[in-house]
Amino acid sequence: MWTPTNEEVGVYNVSVSAINDPQGHANTTVLRFVINNTNDAPLIYANSYNGSNTLGQTDATALQAYANTPFWYRVNATDPDLQWGDSINFTSNMSALFTINRTTGIVSFTPDDSMIGGPYLVNITVTDNGSGVAAPASASLGLQITVNANTPPGFNATMPIIYCTTKAACGYNFANSTYDTEDVNVTSYNLAITSGVTAINTSLNFTYNATTGLFNFTTRKTDVGNYTLLLTLYDSFGASNSTSINLSINNTIEAPTFIDYDIALYRIVVSHPLNNATPPLSAMDDDLSLPYLGEEITFTTNLSGKTTGVLPTIVPLANLTVNVSRARVLFTPGPGDDGAYSIEINASDTFGNTITEIISFTVYPEAEAPNITMITPWGNASDGYALVELWANTSEAQLQDNIADINVTENTTVRFNITVDDIMPMASYRWTVDDIAQAFPGTNSTNMTYYFDFFSAGNHTVRVNVTNDYYESAVFSWIVIVRDVNRPPVLLRNLTDISVNRSEFISGYFQDHRTDMAEIPPYTRFLDPDDDVDSDNQIDAGSENNTLNFSSNSVCSFADLSVSGVGLDVDINDVGYCIVYFNATDMGGAVLQSNPVIVNVTSIQNGSSPLPETGGGGGSSSIPTVVPITKKYEIPKAFSLLAPKITTIYNNKSVDIPITINNSWIAPLKMVRLSAISNTSGVNATFDTDFFEEIPANQSREVILTVANYRLGQNYEVKVVANTTDPAFEDSALIMLNSIEATSEGDEVNVKVTFANDLVNEHPECLELNEVLDQAKKRIADGNLAEGKQLVESVINGCKYLVGVQQNIREKPSRLNPFISFDEMSVKSIMVGVLVFAVLSTIAFIVYYHYTHKIEDDI
Repeated sequence: MWTPTNEEVGVYNVSVSAINDPQGHANTTVLRFVINNTNDAPLIYANSYNGSNTLGQTDATALQAYANTPFWYRVNATDPDLQWGDSINFTSNMSALFTINRTTGIVSFTPDDSMIGGPYLVNITVTDNGSGVAAPASASLGLQITVNANTPPGFNATMPIIYCTTKAACGYNFANSTYDTEDVNVTSYNLAITSGVTAINTSLNFTYNATTGLFNFTTRKTDVGNYTLLLTLYDSFGASNSTSINLSINNTIEAPTFIDYDIALYRIVVSHPLNNATPPLSAMDDDLSLPYLGEEITFTTNLSGKTTGVLPTIVPLANLTVNVSRARVLFTPGPGDDGAYSIEINASDTFGNTITEIISFTVYPEAEAPNITMITPWGNASDGYALVELWANTSEAQLQDNIADINVTENTTVRFNITVDDIMPMASYRWTVDDIAQAFPGTNSTNMTYYFDFFSAGNHTVRVNVTNDYYESAVFSWIVIVRDVNRPPVLLRNLTDISVNRSEFISGYFQDHRTDMAEIPPYTRFLDPDDDVDSDNQIDAGSENNTLNFSSNSVCSFADLSVSGVGLDVDINDVGYCIVYFNATDMGGAVLQSNPVIVNVTSIQNGSSPLPETGGGGGSSSIPTVVPITKKYEIPKAFSLLAPKITTIYNNKSVDIPITINNSWIAPLKMVRLSAISNTSGVNATFDTDFFEEIPANQSREVILTVANYRLGQNYEVKVVANTTDPAFEDSALIMLNSIEATSEGDEVNVKVTFANDLVNEHPECLELNEVLDQAKKRIADGNLAEGKQLVESVINGCKYLVGVQQNIREKPSRLNPFISFDEMSVKSIMVGVLVFAVLSTIAFIVYYHYTHKIEDDI
């Protein structure tokens, strides 16, 4: 038995199983239950615990209200179906007297004296909307409200105007002018500013006690003005009464005050103006902050003592703040005015308030100026004012005007030095370059080091001003002529390889060409550092110009290359690849050659690629074709896949070919994987090891490539490919195979000789083996097949090795090993080849000697 509740409305799937124990059989079915909501009537309660209820009342059947006092009570009602979208509203049978909010159920009214009595019976009905599917239901509750008598608080008399002055205490006790009949004293006070010139400022400053009615605060200068305050009184039942109060704050005139000013703290010297040695004269007066007063400060002075120079005067200065007035005292003592003095300074405001300060001071006699005696560097006119970093006496003829001329180039650091003779202490040094003061070395150094950078070409003036403690000074200047230095272009990022299958124009190739999204934003390739004013290695639009001319210095037989501005036009001719270089030339003629660039023509649209060439005769060879590498790689890398050594042929029609992987790069090669593919079906090529996790720098690894199903009479090639993932790179080697090498003795020996003859003639590097081959033919003609076969096989194996070495050299484009030149690689390979050739020739000679030399010949 299940009786669903409101909380269980919804859809339920119940699985029911029937089990037959004796036979062990069972059956299961799923029952779907849909529980629909039925409308429930609202619920209304006699108690409400809302915190805003008047006087915290909770019982709806015994509510107390007070005349002339707002009443507020929230009826407590709900509906079980609210969670399913139902809603409720409230109504009252006495809406003319008691207002109830239809949505919130709040009963509110303010009874007057005529309503005193009761209790009033108010019927409150709450009704739902039937959940939108049924008839509305309702519930009711009777409220009983008794209205009690109450008199609002009042005022004994008209509130007086409150008068205050600036920067003084201001206040009033409102309890002296208020009352409450029932509570004797007013329960609480509220004071607010309703108008005034600076009401916002004053409201942040004044304070009052909401319980006692004491109003007090200290006025500020800016509080001047008339204000209207609203005072509201409350009794213990919430009844209130309000009145307006006028507040007047008047200004109190203040006298100015001096800010610290003592010229006696500064040295005063004959012939030097006083104002150069002292700060401004300043006086403070808060009345200056009230513009309508028209307040001003006037400074006056007199000087007692002997004077022959300019008498003291005062010049007004602009004020730094609203309440400070400033002025400058001007006084230049003349010759003979040295001695003791006193000066009287007066500050008077507009209202006649005056303050006076008397200061005593000493005037010192005029002193000698410093003398700069030695300087470095300097230059001779006869030598084009080349930099001379030796001391020179300023009394020399070319330095008597206190100017030295020097000639330097950009990117030069110059150290300027002086020596000074001065009997006065405390000399200060001010170094400037083109009238711009240098922060370093500061004011107390006789030397300064300055760097004329790559953008300093032109004339510059370096000056030092030496001043002693008596304000006497000496100046020396250097006129520096900085010659321009043309810096060659730089290649910030390598030019990218070019792979095309049609003629095209590559826009921005020499400037910001990119080949994949990883290079966005575009990067500058070539840059003339003389244009990079901010030295950020970028061509900045609007501030710098890339004044470089680009050209190609290489010829490519597969494509014609022409430069247009910073773009490259590629006009293809044939399928194949070539390695080219480009030049960047700046306005000064400096040239920089680019990195090697591979131009790879992968195909020609509406055309066909050339096929490999084949040889004739008893054997065959294949000229390797270039397989374009589309995988992105880094330059430089030194990674080579060497041609195989001597192969070993087995009776089971298979051949083992040693392969060497050489890492001559400066860093390890990681994740090296080998693969092999033949141009003939049915041939199976496998490695004894086809993966190396890492090959350290300058080390090699050898593997064995086994080619199975080595069938008689078939010529074919096996391409071995090695890939690395870190760094991403690829290299390959082509191995030529001919199954004639697996033949046996008998009639097939002649075929073997024909193959060897073709092999030697097709490859110039094997021509020297003809002599051994001739001896083999002679032995075969004489019927010595075994001897002839052995000589033929030595020729074939020797030639194969030499062809493999030379093939490795031809297969290796310079882009695969840019740190090892082609010549170096050729020399190394040829040396190894010669050594092997010598060994094979020796073996062949021994065999030949064994079958041809007779004992009688030695007798």
